[in-house]
Formats: sequence, C-alpha cells, structure tokens
Amino acid sequence: MIVLTKLSGETYLWTTWWLIVALAFPLLYGIRERKKEWSRSFISWLGLFSVLMTWWIGLLKLPTERVAIKEAMVPWIIWLVLLWSLYTWHNLVEKMFSGILDTQKIFAALENKMHHRHTWMRKLTRWMIASFALSTVLNYILASWIVTSPAWTQAFNEEIWRLTGISFPAIALPATLILTVAMVIFLMNLSKVSGLEIEEMIQQ
Repeated sequence: MIVLTKLSGETYLWTTWWLIVALAFPLLYGIRERKKEWSRSFISWLGLFSVLMTWWIGLLKLPTERVAIKEAMVPWIIWLVLLWSLYTWHNLVEKMFSGILDTQKIFAALENKMHHRHTWMRKLTRWMIASFALSTVLNYILASWIVTSPAWTQAFNEEIWRLTGISFPAIALPATLILTVAMVIFLMNLSKVSGLEIEEMIQQ
C-alpha cells in the first residue's frame, strides 16, 4: 500500500508496473509459506486474497462498497474454519499452538486428566471464534466509514492506505487482547490441572 500510495500520482495511478511491485511482496510470501505447515499457508493465502481483491476492485472500478465486504470476508473465513474445527476431530487451534507448547510434557503430566485439556481447548477455540467475529464486524464498519471515494482515483488509494493504518489499533489490537486473555486463562487452568508451571509448558 505504501508503493501504491507514494508512487501512484495522477500519472501513475493503478499502473500495471506498480501493481506488480506491490503484489510481489504478498505473492512471494504466500509461495514461501506454502511450503510450511497448512495453518500458516492458509493465513498467508488469505492475506494474498485480500490484496488481490483490493487490486481487482480498483482496476475494474467496482463499487466502493465491495471494499467493506472484502475487509469483512477475511476474518469471516477464519471464523468459519475455526467454527468447523470446533465440531470436527481436526482442532485447528490445537495445531496452531502445537509449536508453542511442550505437548509431550503436558500429556505426561495430565495422565488420565486429558478431558480437562480438551475442555479448555474448546473454550480457547470459542474465544478465538468470538475474536474473529468481532474483527468481521469492526472491519466492515471501519471500511464503510473510511473508503468512500470511487475506485481509480488518488483519494481511493489514500483511503485504502488510511484503512490499513487504522485497522491495526482499531481492530487487530482489541482482537489480540481478547486472544491474549483467553490464552492466559487456558494456560492457568492447564497448569492447575497438570501441576506444571506455565514456563514449563512452553517449548524452550
């Protein structure tokens, strides 16, 4: 978005060259992450999808309202995937935190108390679902409020950049705080049941 904002004047607005430069970053990142575990690749491809949709809206001069729909769509997709994982054998949240927690040590300490771990993992998943539901609503409201200029204009580029800058403190920060509180509660309860300190459960 810096490339599109700083290098897109009235002469260079939405030119193919600067679009290629701007999209090269998420494209290369998506290809790189694709070689890693599925959960990370899934998130990186969603980021690529979001950037491509912004380009598509601007290039084809689609209605500005599509930006708000696009902004809400990304956390909504994650929300759907988390909700699906909650009612299937494949718990995405558990896989996401498998690289952080020392699962072997935790399993050994829990012994016959594994049902406690499953109970709190489901609660943590619900907290994450609530966080992305909040992000979906806030993304739509914020995008509808900020991005009002027609596509293919300099004002549209500047509003997209403003949306990108404001979305972190206005949306990502509250959602991250919710996830942090949920994770701390999860670890505290897991520590109480297993007898391990939180530091012992974290991979060194």
